[in-house]
Amino acid sequence: MGADPQIERLRAELARLVSAASAAGGGAEQFVALFGLFLANVPDFIVMFAMDGTILFLNRARPGKTIAEVVGTNVFDYLGTESDRIRAVIDRVAATGDTVSLESHARYTDGTKHDFLTRISPVVEGGRILALVSIATEITAQKQAEAALRDSEEKLRLAVAATSMGLWSWDAKKDEIAWDDAMCRIWGVTQDTAPRTREAYLRTIHPEDQALQRDAISRAVKSGDFPDRQYRVVRPDGTVRRTLSKASVTRAADGSIEKLVGGVLDITEQREFEDRVRQTQKLEAIGQLSAGVAHNFNNMLTVILPNIELAMADASPESASMLRSAREAALRAAELVRQLVAFAGRSRQTERRAEDVRLVVERAVTMCRRAFDQSIEVSVLCPPEEQPVLSDAAQLEQALVNLLINARDAVLESDVAPKKIAIEVERVQAPATELPEGLDAERKYVAIRVVDNGVGMSAATSARLYEPFFTTKDVGKGTGLGLSTARATVREHGGVIDCRTVPGAGTTFALFLPLVAPVAPVEQATVGRDAPRSGSHRILVIDDELPVREVTRRMLEREGYVVHVAASGREALALLADDALLRSIDLVLLDRSMPVQSGEAVRAELAKLAPRLKVAYFSGHADGVPGDVVGVVEKPVTYDGLMARVRELLERPES
Repeated sequence: MGADPQIERLRAELARLVSAASAAGGGAEQFVALFGLFLANVPDFIVMFAMDGTILFLNRARPGKTIAEVVGTNVFDYLGTESDRIRAVIDRVAATGDTVSLESHARYTDGTKHDFLTRISPVVEGGRILALVSIATEITAQKQAEAALRDSEEKLRLAVAATSMGLWSWDAKKDEIAWDDAMCRIWGVTQDTAPRTREAYLRTIHPEDQALQRDAISRAVKSGDFPDRQYRVVRPDGTVRRTLSKASVTRAADGSIEKLVGGVLDITEQREFEDRVRQTQKLEAIGQLSAGVAHNFNNMLTVILPNIELAMADASPESASMLRSAREAALRAAELVRQLVAFAGRSRQTERRAEDVRLVVERAVTMCRRAFDQSIEVSVLCPPEEQPVLSDAAQLEQALVNLLINARDAVLESDVAPKKIAIEVERVQAPATELPEGLDAERKYVAIRVVDNGVGMSAATSARLYEPFFTTKDVGKGTGLGLSTARATVREHGGVIDCRTVPGAGTTFALFLPLVAPVAPVEQATVGRDAPRSGSHRILVIDDELPVREVTRRMLEREGYVVHVAASGREALALLADDALLRSIDLVLLDRSMPVQSGEAVRAELAKLAPRLKVAYFSGHADGVPGDVVGVVEKPVTYDGLMARVRELLERPES
């Protein structure tokens, strides 16, 4: 096979140049030697090949090859997997005479992959392309760094997306702010409407936080330190978001502040959750305090009320009038204590039965109509059919009275005429009626709405509606417990309370209670003996408070009962060691909260001693009454209330 004429011509030209250099003297030879050394040590791969692809020259071969092995072979065989793409580039260079760059890859004999930036140029003489030159610069490390950077950026993007953090930068010299999309979402703006200057940004900050944020930015520009900050943002639609801002400061070469770069987290939901937790903890603390206060007040009122009533029986008309006033004050105090107990979540779990809420509404409205100003129109709208709920009717009635009293105060404060309060009872069920959160969409409920056309409430006031002791009324006109106890009552009955109010346009409170099937009255079976008569029963009173024991003993003895008293469980058990006395006791009134030995512990001892003995708690917060206790006598108790309750308990069958 003959030699390629182009190669022979290039070799001849090279020989001519070498001969010319020799004729010029040793300097040229030295130059040629240095030039050859230079090409051999250039880090790039330089390859000259003929138009048909035959390699004419290369300065260095890739690992695993020698120059001698490569010269004379076909460039496409040498390049391997990239040959098709490079052939297209070579054709383009040959056709246009332009230099073309491309990224190429090669896999060495050791299996490693390498990346190159390759430039292919024509070798032109007399307007004719004689050969092509390829210069390949290895960029493997650069490509790896770019891949690592992309990976890092993707991880950062995912991390930022996961935290919903918004990113921003402020060019302090140009006063230009750049926002990313997450920042725009937090602020409720778009890229087109986002504030781009410092002042425009500060105008989006809540007025109460603007001065502090402005000062923080100014100090950052001076000191180079930008501490983490929490502040509120007011969106264009008026909603407020709480944010946490983190930033760093970058300096220019001359030391001046160049940029502030940072991120913002929307912590609105987190702060709201923390506020709810704090409020819950506060309410729990207040509840515990209220329970303790209520217990002590109950004991005091248990002494005060009966003694007043006993004194009234023998008092002169003038003294009786004063005692009646004292009794009314004591009863109001007892109602306040009951509200405290209900708020503390320790109200007595009374026996509940199916009650038509229409009757509850009727009783509450009748009571309020007598007390309300005659200028207030009170209307009631109830369905004709029964609306039964499993309830403690007295508790529900009190909750409804609390709402009616609030409605009365609201309309009296308003200038509207006529002043109206409407009570509406309606059976509701989803999806026909939108139920408040917390109700079972599968159940039927009855809604009791109290609607007034009074002054309404602001958002700030309505946000604190159920906060205990919060009231907008003047001192002495409200305790701030009405709504909190109403809500507690409704929750105990498996329902919710809902409020809709508009300042200046009235308020609607709605109680949603689960409906039950009507329960037919059951005729009580006879016990097998006559109803108890005064003086025919023995009662043991166990209470650690001497005044409570004494006044209870006096009331019961006044009705003819035989009464024994004990200051503790130990003292009571010592009395009952007398078997004859034990068999004669018909009822034990047991204080549930006693030091040293609790009422529960005493009850357990009594149950061992006499399993059929009737035991009733004598307490102000006997919640969770066990089955082996026949009932509760609730403190504070009036004379008539005690007698009625004792007769009822004595009539009950033995356990």
